[in-house]
Amino acid sequence: MAGDKIEGASNAIAAHSPPDVVCGAFDVRGFRDAGDPGWQAWDVSKRAWTWRDSHEGLLPTTPIEIERYPGPLLLSHGTKDQVWSVEMTQRLVIRLREHGRHPEVHF
Repeated sequence: MAGDKIEGASNAIAAHSPPDVVCGAFDVRGFRDAGDPGWQAWDVSKRAWTWRDSHEGLLPTTPIEIERYPGPLLLSHGTKDQVWSVEMTQRLVIRLREHGRHPEVHF
């Protein structure tokens, strides 16, 4: 919304375990059956979300440009999270700080 300058954006964002890039949809059945909490292959037609009814431009590993959001940010991530890598949030924090942003962060 910030990139498209759409009105009605939130006044603040709080996110737990936020990734720094677009990821596939999380399917607990595949997670449980595979027995591996790490990255798994996934069907690109089953993307976790769309923007304006399209998932084009939301390819895996595409950076999520949260640094374009002008409001306050609160990020948290469990350091022993076995589903979402804490490194994703750590990279996001580094990128935000490189853009002059100062999110409140809790690991």
